[in-house]
Amino acid sequence: MSAFFGGEGSFRRTFEFTGFLPSLIGSAITVLMPLHYISEAEIPKISITQLHSVTKLKKVL
Repeated sequence: MSAFFGGEGSFRRTFEFTGFLPSLIGSAITVLMPLHYISEAEIPKISITQLHSVTKLKKVL
């Protein structure tokens, strides 16, 4: 990282690029990926009569 800045700069600046920013990007990906998959999930519709019958419930699930 030091070479990227021409050998100059503070430790804080180096930490921003090697620690904080990648962590921030990783957190954003970690939040967005589940949101994508949750929106794509299909939830089966189960009626009250299907809940009373085990065989009908197995067919739905």
